[in-house]
Amino acid sequence: MLATLLALGLGTPSPPPLPVVGGEPAPEQEFDAVLKIGNTLVGTCSGTLIRPDLLLTAGHCVVEGTTLETLTVSRPLSLGGGLVDIESFGAHPDMCLDCGRDEFDFGYIKLAEPLDVPPLEIITEQVVWDSLVGDGGPVTVVGWGEVPERDGLQGERWKVELPIRGFTETGFEFVAGGAGKDSCGGDSGGPALVRGEDGGWKIAGVTARGSKPCGEGGYYGVAYHAMAWLSEEAEDPELCGAECGSCDCLDTRPPPQDGCCSTGRPIGIPWVLFALLGLRRRSRRHEKAPHTEA
Repeated sequence: MLATLLALGLGTPSPPPLPVVGGEPAPEQEFDAVLKIGNTLVGTCSGTLIRPDLLLTAGHCVVEGTTLETLTVSRPLSLGGGLVDIESFGAHPDMCLDCGRDEFDFGYIKLAEPLDVPPLEIITEQVVWDSLVGDGGPVTVVGWGEVPERDGLQGERWKVELPIRGFTETGFEFVAGGAGKDSCGGDSGGPALVRGEDGGWKIAGVTARGSKPCGEGGYYGVAYHAMAWLSEEAEDPELCGAECGSCDCLDTRPPPQDGCCSTGRPIGIPWVLFALLGLRRRSRRHEKAPHTEA
């Protein structure tokens, strides 16, 4: 596998990830839909409410071995903080964390009760995708990762605006960031956002994996391509958009002359890979958790 990674220009193993750089605090309430996830197996992750009771995150944030006892979701401070009860969770059945491209690193967490927080919309319309993402972004990445300005402490939600550098040939993933602006450990599963014409945020991607060291750019799964699976898991066909119940109406492929990272330097080996080598692919779904005190 290492030979494959080297052939893809993803570098060699290096020490644990450095804190993300180049961001700023994400305002309360504006980004309250981006919640902090804890998992004793992988540490801090991030996730986005796409329904008041449904979080979209990265699949590696709910890796095999995760249980309702190892997993936590924090309620926004605007709602008093504390933990939210979890009903179930799952990872995409096609997740492949050592594939190097198009890893389908998507997961979800179903909350036991809806939160009084407006969810964020996933881009489902072609005209919106083409105008806001297909031409190269930029995207605003939000997450709960470490911040060097605060001595690497976690506990605040931060954001950073990143240019899109390219798409994979399938359009299932894009690469964004570099030159000292990037996501990093703890931001996994958080959203890559764009502003719609109405001024509201829309979800273009999900933070999947990044460079070693952080700051050289990372991979983001196009959120729409998780919707066919997630609409079945959540029994909610409206996740695909009102006009496309089959979830196959959005073409995110780049023009033929474009390729992933064709105009940018290769990024380092993904920081998430070290914690996840050897994990088997598997879809996971669990029942309602015991009550958790807030």
